[in-house]
Amino acid sequence: MIKQLKKSFIGLTAFLAVMICLTGFSLIVAGQYSGADVQEKEGAPEFKSYVVTMSEQYTLNYQVARLYNVKIDVEEVSPGKLNLRQNDIVKLMVDSGFGCVFSIHGYGISVYVPKDVKTEIAFNAVRKGVFAYSCKGEIERAGLVEVY
Repeated sequence: MIKQLKKSFIGLTAFLAVMICLTGFSLIVAGQYSGADVQEKEGAPEFKSYVVTMSEQYTLNYQVARLYNVKIDVEEVSPGKLNLRQNDIVKLMVDSGFGCVFSIHGYGISVYVPKDVKTEIAFNAVRKGVFAYSCKGEIERAGLVEVY
């Protein structure tokens, strides 16, 4: 039994490593699985499903987390606009040249970002529209998030 669990874990690790290399994105994974024969099933564009077959059949479901770097300094904010698809799982790596509170208005996100410390902010882009984001501290810088 332990030997079989060890094989399943090694197969899973190899499968996830291949998926990360192929997609170039972080994976958020749910379900039970073991590695062997893998076949992609049709699904909604934001949600993919794979059938992994070994001695039994398991389903692996994952969503792709899209990573964006946001740089805020005294002179500018970069990028000035983030374009996201509805239902994307988004990870922002916010790096500010001054301590500030980073907010995405309309999403209820408000996180303190210390000076020169990359801070990860993750959320699901469920609401369509154009929203302002800002970093407010000793000065204020702002940009836009468009979810289409």
